[in-house]
Amino acid sequence: MRYVALEEARTATGMKLVVAASVPSPWSEAAKGILHVKGIEALLVRFSSTDTAIREWAARPCLASHRALPWTTRSGAR
Repeated sequence: MRYVALEEARTATGMKLVVAASVPSPWSEAAKGILHVKGIEALLVRFSSTDTAIREWAARPCLASHRALPWTTRSGAR
């Protein structure tokens, strides 16, 4: 797993994990741990509530693939 800019994540194939940027969150750390244990490669994107581009693509920390919009736990798919 490696951190990439939003533009690279949007165009890349495979899994993308949008994680909290300001502090380590339990959700983000658990999701990274699960992907690591399962051997699933993912690009990491830092989420910031002040970044309008990331908020338009992913309203909150979430998991996304190149085949679907970012998925979040609030109200199912975004």
